[in-house]
Amino acid sequence: MHPLQQFILQEYWNLKGNPSLKYVAQETGIQLTRIHRLMNSHEMRISEFSIFKDLVEKKSHLPTLTINVASKSSLAELAQELEDFLDEEEKIDFASLLEREIKKQRIKKTKSNSVLLKSA
Repeated sequence: MHPLQQFILQEYWNLKGNPSLKYVAQETGIQLTRIHRLMNSHEMRISEFSIFKDLVEKKSHLPTLTINVASKSSLAELAQELEDFLDEEEKIDFASLLEREIKKQRIKKTKSNSVLLKSA
């Protein structure tokens, strides 16, 4: 489990007083089985991290963990800023995540194009 994921989950649990998995699933909108997996060290999706981060920031006095996206003109600039904060292992993990997302989007686009061709 990534240290940032571990940190945000621990903060959430501390703020909520050790809630049940069912309560967490209801509050976050994340499926109960997925919550169970996250508690057993599965990697979080960015959307899941964002949900927990927002809930923790609302209830705690922690500084926000966000990057000001509005001030950035491109994804490359955001990636460059993020790179300054990551160690080598985290950079490799993040690059792998991006590669998986690119593959997923290519598959979606290919499926979408094939459906369009069949209907034409």
